[in-house]
Amino acid sequence: MSSNIPDRAKPWVSIIVASIIIAALLFATIRYFFFSSPDHAQKKASQPAKPPGRVHQYAAPDHSKQEEKKSIDAKDMSQAQELIPLFLKAYIPWDVKQQPNSNIEKSKEYMTESFYKKVSATQQRYTLDMKRRTVTNIELTPADIRQAVQWWDADIEVQQTDASGKVSTNYLLFVVKAKWENEAWKIDDVGVRTGEWSL
Repeated sequence: MSSNIPDRAKPWVSIIVASIIIAALLFATIRYFFFSSPDHAQKKASQPAKPPGRVHQYAAPDHSKQEEKKSIDAKDMSQAQELIPLFLKAYIPWDVKQQPNSNIEKSKEYMTESFYKKVSATQQRYTLDMKRRTVTNIELTPADIRQAVQWWDADIEVQQTDASGKVSTNYLLFVVKAKWENEAWKIDDVGVRTGEWSL
């Protein structure tokens, strides 16, 4: 205790502080046992929630409407797995001697129309020191397989040639979205596995 408090007031200050602590503990205990009980939670859940004023609430997308009604057989499902390496072998390689978006044009046949428009609207920019990139190996792992949409993780081994002619091996980690469209699988999105989409 502070030396400014007279000796005969020190016991009273201690009693008041102890009473406040006991009251706080008692309040917390009552609140925990009575207001967080399952009965109280049911009563609270049964009350209709008041919508907040002027806050827009968006409903989650209904994925059942996005799925195709036609069932897709196992042969059609495996075609997506065959399509992705073909697309990546056309989309990933580049050479500074070619036009900047030539890889997009080469991979156009594998893309949905909307994805092609999105990707071709942005010009590809390459690093100054790299002159060429080729794909040497692609490993696919299914990430999320549905009837009309499939997500695949792609580990792509590439060889890059720098300005001095030195060749180095590098790995690109992509996520590829294949979509069932017009009775065929098409690539609808591709991105680096860090969350960046549409290179």
